Amino acid sequence: MKFENIYKETEENMRLALLSLWAPGSHPMRSAIEELLDREPLLAEPVFQSTFGWEPAEDDSWKNALNQTIIRKLGIGEKYPPYKHQAESWKALSAGKSIVVTSGTGSGKTECFMYPVLSDLYEQGRTNAIEAIFLYPLNALMEDQKKRLSEYCQATGLHFAVYNGDTPEFRADGRDEILPNEIVTRDEIRDTKHQGTRPEILLTNPSMLEYILVRQKDQDMLKESAGKLRWIVIDEAHSYSGSAAVELAYQIKRILEAFDRTPDQVRFACTSATIGGEEGAQSLAEFISTITGQNIEQIKVIGGKRLVKPIDKFVLDNELKANNLPSVERVLSLRDKINEVPGMTLQQMWEWLCSYTPFDKNNILSALQLIDKLCEMSQDGTPILSLRAHFFMRAISGIYTCANEHCSGVNPSLPIYGHLTTYKASVCAECGAPLLEIVQCKRCGSFILMGCSDSQTHKIFPCEDGTNMDDYFAIDITPEQEEEDEKISCGHPDTFFLMPFEKEKFYNPVGKAHAGTMDIVHAIAGTVLDVCADKDGK
Repeated sequence: MKFENIYKETEENMRLALLSLWAPGSHPMRSAIEELLDREPLLAEPVFQSTFGWEPAEDDSWKNALNQTIIRKLGIGEKYPPYKHQAESWKALSAGKSIVVTSGTGSGKTECFMYPVLSDLYEQGRTNAIEAIFLYPLNALMEDQKKRLSEYCQATGLHFAVYNGDTPEFRADGRDEILPNEIVTRDEIRDTKHQGTRPEILLTNPSMLEYILVRQKDQDMLKESAGKLRWIVIDEAHSYSGSAAVELAYQIKRILEAFDRTPDQVRFACTSATIGGEEGAQSLAEFISTITGQNIEQIKVIGGKRLVKPIDKFVLDNELKANNLPSVERVLSLRDKINEVPGMTLQQMWEWLCSYTPFDKNNILSALQLIDKLCEMSQDGTPILSLRAHFFMRAISGIYTCANEHCSGVNPSLPIYGHLTTYKASVCAECGAPLLEIVQCKRCGSFILMGCSDSQTHKIFPCEDGTNMDDYFAIDITPEQEEEDEKISCGHPDTFFLMPFEKEKFYNPVGKAHAGTMDIVHAIAGTVLDVCADKDGK
């Protein structure tokens, strides 16, 4: 499917979903919401990455770096040769070095350290000790590795465990889904019953690791694993910066002390974002040296290079001219650039190809059409551009308005609401008046202004997050939740709810005490609520 079609269909489906939720059918606010979504798109400009393959290993010398049984059991290199950066990683680790892998997305960075770890632990035999610690900054990254690691461990007879805040103390009822060779409870990880259930590989995060180091229940596990820790893997090492990097460095030092090891007795394998040039590699090596405590000479930074077949410039030039596309020099330079960097935004690619035409949200589709045309072009099966796109949806928490009819950003069809926006802020970017949230009556669908006012000065201001506790645009909500939400929101003494006063829709109440309307008055001194007893308010 073309990138243009993906963008258009995704945005249209999102628009229809919001319109059906907020302003279904002939709702009086529908046209204003449509104009708002045109002005404030739901999708950001896409980000593109190259999908050309990576350089393969030059020979089979990498086989000497791994256990031959592991190579056979895991089928390493059977279907296709490993990438060059993978082979370099295996050879470096086999030589006792530590590594930092900086190749791009989809380059097999996990295999750069996983196969050597499995190969080494397989050769050690069963020790009932923690021999490898995999540190991940996010629990989601651990979960992403579980299935693959389970397959590897099942083939090699090793065991692994994810140890984080979600790890249960004991098995609840025996019905939990357990992957092969996975240790799932804290009791089994600690091997309190001395049944040999402790895993060789422990996946955790820095926060949980801190608990492990100080928690009494985990001390026997540390003592019985002393002198046996062989690997520390740090995934997404670039995510640790500033104080987080300092904390991690101290934590690594304490880990080594707890396991009775020195930095030179452990091999470190780190993955990091792509860097540029030799200076970047040197800086990264120094950074990892600081964190791990190893000498910088012990650390090897390994990058990856994509395999991009050359293109006949003369043939491409003719084809570009025939289709009225950018010059061959611009296209080929973009081809080189996108294969050197982690990614490029649509605007960057447009400015690279069409620098003579400014980029704005109005030509997003034109830019996507251009990228589609270049991706469809090829020579002898080799594409000019081979790309994947990342589309980002903007999260919308609601609609906000300044209720200023004289605002420069007013919607002519509904001037009483002033400037509408989906971006939450304290004041309107157009006129500076306070931004009020538009909430929706769950019974009649009417749009209502919600804000707060000072009981003394009557100046109005947006409600704090703590005041508006509920989601006014929620679909699935029980009557009990709805009643509780209303109590919370309406219970704040300064909260007000206003809707446009249309005389033909409202009857005259019996009690004169209820016969009042209000105006929102914008002045230099501030925006205030003004009571209009004669019912002339808006």
